[in-house]
Amino acid sequence: MFYSFVEDRGTGTRNAFFTLSMIIEIAIEMKKDLYLCFIDNSKAFDRVRHDELYKILNSIDIDGKDLRTVRNLYWDQTAATRIDDEISVTDASMEMGLDLNAKKT
Repeated sequence: MFYSFVEDRGTGTRNAFFTLSMIIEIAIEMKKDLYLCFIDNSKAFDRVRHDELYKILNSIDIDGKDLRTVRNLYWDQTAATRIDDEISVTDASMEMGLDLNAKKT
């Protein structure tokens, strides 16, 4: 599940906390493990070369399962933004300002 905070909706974080509390409650009732990941995408890793990060983590004997989790967070990322009924999809290279299809002038 992905949750994005939008200031102008007037709900702040209430909806996110409610949804999270419901998910936690259901996981407890069903006796299931629950893993959460919170990322501030506005600042986190926007300038990091993910291929280099992966090589470094691999070289310092990070557990394979944890390494795959980190790698999957950043591999082939896409983002979708909806304003009214219009949806715009970008890939991670566009988020970092690297338009790979741009022509050099």
